[in-house]
Amino acid sequence: MTKHTSRALFDAPFIDEWRDDETLFSLASRQHVISCRALASDTCRALFGHAQLGSAHDLPSCLDKFVERTGGALGSAESVIRHRTLLPFYLPYRSEGVARNACAAMRGAGIGPLKGQLGMLATRFRAHHPLKACSDCMAQDQAVGGTPHWRLVHQLPSTWICPRHHQMLLRSTVKATGVGRFLWHLPDLKSMVPVSERPPEAAHPIWRQLVTCGEQVLALPNGFHFDDVRLASTYRSAAAEQGLISSIGRLCTATFGEALATAVAPLRAIPELSALPSCPEEAIAQFARLLRPPRTGTHPLRHFAMVIALFGTWESFWAAYCADSKIAVPHHIRGSSAPDLANMASAKVDARRAELLNRIDAGMSVTAAAAFVGIATGTAMAWAAQAAVRVDRRPKLLKPDVRKQVIRALRRGVDKAVIAESCGISIQTVTNTLRTEIGLADAWRGARFTQAMRRARADWAAIAARNPHATYTDIRRMAPATFAWLYRNDRAWLEVQAKKQPPAPRSNHSRVDWDARDRDYAGQVARACLLIAAKTAPKRVTIGALCQAVPDLKPLLSKLDRMPLTGAALKQATRRRRTDEGHQLVMTNSP
Repeated sequence: MTKHTSRALFDAPFIDEWRDDETLFSLASRQHVISCRALASDTCRALFGHAQLGSAHDLPSCLDKFVERTGGALGSAESVIRHRTLLPFYLPYRSEGVARNACAAMRGAGIGPLKGQLGMLATRFRAHHPLKACSDCMAQDQAVGGTPHWRLVHQLPSTWICPRHHQMLLRSTVKATGVGRFLWHLPDLKSMVPVSERPPEAAHPIWRQLVTCGEQVLALPNGFHFDDVRLASTYRSAAAEQGLISSIGRLCTATFGEALATAVAPLRAIPELSALPSCPEEAIAQFARLLRPPRTGTHPLRHFAMVIALFGTWESFWAAYCADSKIAVPHHIRGSSAPDLANMASAKVDARRAELLNRIDAGMSVTAAAAFVGIATGTAMAWAAQAAVRVDRRPKLLKPDVRKQVIRALRRGVDKAVIAESCGISIQTVTNTLRTEIGLADAWRGARFTQAMRRARADWAAIAARNPHATYTDIRRMAPATFAWLYRNDRAWLEVQAKKQPPAPRSNHSRVDWDARDRDYAGQVARACLLIAAKTAPKRVTIGALCQAVPDLKPLLSKLDRMPLTGAALKQATRRRRTDEGHQLVMTNSP
């Protein structure tokens, strides 16, 4: 134990070593067991400085506080995030800005909307991450004299068989769908159930390949992010080699859909993977969009399914991706930190988009391709621009020199109304230019995001300068809109500013007369017991009924260590059944 470890941990042995592939939640659960604390909140306070924050098993928060309280004996916050939580599973498919804010959220006091920002809530794969374990791994842990622990690789959304013992994992019923949300929990066969009512055959090779994909993503260097353009090109090249794209560049939709649906069919046996396509039409809607740079982030599981269907193994995919380095990556895509404001397109739109792009690739004009799929030419040009496909233009109202002026202004993030007024054109014309110029929409959103970030930072800094003695909470109340924007989009910077503000004055509520409060509530409980017993005899008086009769009682149930008379009154009240016993209780406890 290091000398810097918080005093909160000295009342019990302190675990200062990780087990093989152990998660942070697992270590905290082991700490709770050896400390013999009755309440999960006590262990949470000792490790994370809060009764509940930090207890999440997938994306915990308060990691800076955890490192402080453990004296750094278990690694830095970045190390814990990288090797002991599920966050690295998602980051390679997100932007650098999203990754930076995600790490800041987990280091701070609460992750807020992080799961939404990582795209988990819009993918139909669910975001609850059930705790999983292997029965053989549990037996091995016990055989060496230890308690079973949660392994990180087992918790990945892509892992449903044990990579060591090649058998289907078991799923815990604790901390699932909100059950035992804040509890500490170690693997226990009594609380484990099969991952599915009819578990699939673990020997099927697709399960092992899915596990390998997750393991390889975790092994990627810290800070690595897939490039959307190169990734789409890698998928497209593999599809062409397998005959899923014709020699003229047109996607063979029926063959492509059938191949993808067949490849992922075994995975749908797991409820968490049931969002994968069940038919060729759904496969086209979900996966054809990956052959083009997507407008929105895609869940890693869909990328893994694409890798398995087109390449067979992760190794083959990775070799192809690295060999595709000759592709030029547009600057507007590389490292963009602008928030993704687009909604997920419907399956019907995705299918029509894929058909449009295939026909343009085959040499059809954008006007003819738009007519074929039944959309407006302007929409077709916008879809082509989003996919980085350049089409010929026939300017009518917007001449080339004016168009260049509009594009320059949009790249700087100028408001569309201002551009329209200065150039003497309509806002609709500016919008059409924004939608139909390759990369311009991303560049404009990125510039607008940067401007908004600078304004928010400046507003926060100005308020802090005008109020040098204000605490972090004070500034938050002075500028709620600014705080909300920074909290959602620039969390790392906000966390740094929070540490610069003077700390809030601590209060131990010493002015509260706990003895008087205890006597008062003990009397109220006794009187309420008398009334309830008179109405419900011979039924037993419950805590719930007492809380309804004494409205201010419920918040004080966690303070009964400071209110012994009230605690005793509650214990007696819940044992009494007859009215006369309730009367005796009143006489005994009334002040």
